[in-house]
Amino acid sequence: MKPKQEDSRGIRELEFYRKVSQTEVGCSGEVRRKLKLLIPDFLGVSRVVVPDKNEGREYLMLQDVVDGFKKPCVLDIKIGTITWDPIAPPSKIYNEMNKYIGTRKSLGISIAGMCYFDIDTNEFVRKDRHFGRDLNHDSLYDSLKVFLNYKTSKKTKIIIKKILQKLNQIKHFFDEQQEFAFYSSSILISYDAEFLDDSVTSYVSDKNCGDDEYVVESDHWVRAFMIDFAHVFPLSDGTSRDENYLFGLKSVIKLFRALYDDQVHFVNKSSSDNDISVTSLEVIPNTCDS
Repeated sequence: MKPKQEDSRGIRELEFYRKVSQTEVGCSGEVRRKLKLLIPDFLGVSRVVVPDKNEGREYLMLQDVVDGFKKPCVLDIKIGTITWDPIAPPSKIYNEMNKYIGTRKSLGISIAGMCYFDIDTNEFVRKDRHFGRDLNHDSLYDSLKVFLNYKTSKKTKIIIKKILQKLNQIKHFFDEQQEFAFYSSSILISYDAEFLDDSVTSYVSDKNCGDDEYVVESDHWVRAFMIDFAHVFPLSDGTSRDENYLFGLKSVIKLFRALYDDQVHFVNKSSSDNDISVTSLEVIPNTCDS
């Protein structure tokens, strides 16, 4: 369940879920059918009444994105250089521009929080948005390694490969869709650290990549969903792409590709909050196609 926000943000998010859930004929219907596969299932709205009080609150009933996981690891990545919507007041814009300075402006990435199971200590670790606001390029990269148990498990590369496949599915959608502009929306990446247990599957050699890998029959233990739609607006002219979202998404893909290759270079360019073509990651190409 997700609490429905009381103001216009809650109305927009509820209407967005209802709109995507509806099947329509034509281009809009096709876009929404594709989008529906990338977001948690919408199950309706429920009102919860507080005991002994004459009041209640509405909740959006959404799919549990870590259902079935034994050791859920979750990463919340807010996408886009511009995280304020077109009707935001100057005070909101000012506040947003001063958040996540080390990663938002240059990469279009803001780490809103993460929780992971550390297989070394056998404990869960939680990091909130304050942690994310202190990150820069290098510490962001290192933090993703920690989240993925990168140095501890050889299976991490399989997790990264599956994440990349799901991120590219989202990118393919944004390469085509010209209906929605997503502001302050996130991608929620999750995996089950139980998979890192060597007893889960068998060990084989992958001839295509030249590396030893574990082969599994399904990828239900790795998921990536788009979430948070309180600031979704129509694209201004209906003929262009959501370049703000695409810029951040491409940075995320490049980061995970760099983690797969374990090689990364940073290329600095002049930037401003109105220029989506800002600092990006140049990744050494991998010879094994993920």
